[in-house]
Amino acid sequence: MDTAGRGRGGPLAGSSEWVAQQLAEATETGLIPDPDAVRAVWDDAAVAPGWAGPALWLHGDLHPANVLTADGTICGVIDFGDLFAGDPAVDLAAAWILLPDGTADRFFRACRPTPDVATLRRLIAAAHR
Repeated sequence: MDTAGRGRGGPLAGSSEWVAQQLAEATETGLIPDPDAVRAVWDDAAVAPGWAGPALWLHGDLHPANVLTADGTICGVIDFGDLFAGDPAVDLAAAWILLPDGTADRFFRACRPTPDVATLRRLIAAAHR
C-alpha cells in the first residue's frame, strides 16, 4: 500500500507545476474558457492550511465507476487499487461528482467531523488533481 498516495493526500503546492501544465493544455484545446478563474481556485486551495490531523485511510479514486448503488443509494465502493493515507479532502471531493446537484453542502455538513474551511478549500482542488 502506498501511504504517500502518489501525490494525492499530501500538500497541494507540490502539484502546482503539473496543474499549470494541465490547465495550459486544456485551455489550448478550448476546454477551459476562463483559465484565470480556474488558476485562482487552485492558487487559493494550494495556500490553504494543510491537513493537521493524522493521515486517514483514503480510497483515492472515488468516482461513479467505483461506487455501487441500489435504488439511488450508495451501497458499496470498489477498486481499492489507490488505497493510501493522507488528507481527507481527497475523498470528500467526490461529493461533487457522486451526489445529485446541490447536495454536496448538505453532505459536508453531515460529515463527522465536519470539514473545516481549509479542508473545503483544499478539496476543491483535490477533485481536479
